Amino acid sequence: MSEPGCPYVAACDADYTRAQERVDQLWSTLSDEQLRWKPGPERWSVAECVGHLSKTMVEHVDKLEAAIKKGRAKGKLGGEAPYGRGTWIGRVFLGFLDPDRTKPKKLKAPGQFHGGSADVDPAAVRAEFQALNGRLLALLHEAEGLDFGRVKVAPPPTNLVKLSLAQGFQLHRWHHHRHLDQADRVTQETGFPSA
Repeated sequence: MSEPGCPYVAACDADYTRAQERVDQLWSTLSDEQLRWKPGPERWSVAECVGHLSKTMVEHVDKLEAAIKKGRAKGKLGGEAPYGRGTWIGRVFLGFLDPDRTKPKKLKAPGQFHGGSADVDPAAVRAEFQALNGRLLALLHEAEGLDFGRVKVAPPPTNLVKLSLAQGFQLHRWHHHRHLDQADRVTQETGFPSA
């Protein structure tokens, strides 16, 4: 993939790539037992944290692809980072994920976005994340040259609200690392199995 010319695309690319590296690191250092281990009945394992990321991506990549095609067809080109303020609902939505928040908000994920179950197959979870994150990266580069502020996309799981394309890609930058941080915390929990 060629080096992106847009600093915003480059920043997203770096965060998505870093997320893949973090997943690869977890899978190369942890056993299947460790990847499946849950700190409590209502809490997620490392594999479930990553499975959750895939479930949100699979809901969103098709919407991103459709928005990019529509933006190109309508000639919504140009624009410069940070591409305006985005939509009001997008600012609220992203406010929950902002890593710079003093006190990040905890949200319960809707059922369709839960990351799997205790007997989840870690190899399948990793493969699905790699495929979807790769598609997200490809769409990011496909969108280069569009006005990320004027092109709109619906977030998962709804079609009732819209984010700017910049907010749509930002959502995954922050969401990936929010749940990879959660996965890292699982490995520090009392009772985490030894290798």
